[in-house]
Amino acid sequence: MITLRELDTQLIIAKEVKLLAPAMFDSALKEVDEMQRILVSTLQTLER
Repeated sequence: MITLRELDTQLIIAKEVKLLAPAMFDSALKEVDEMQRILVSTLQTLER
């Protein structure tokens, strides 16, 4: 199973070696960040 941090790292690597266009990188990174916020929020709610 891949974590969001690993996905983040893979996206950065793909961009650096020119396998991913900058616009696609920005879009994908925004989605990963949003998923991270949702997960953190959900976990915090469950801990209450």
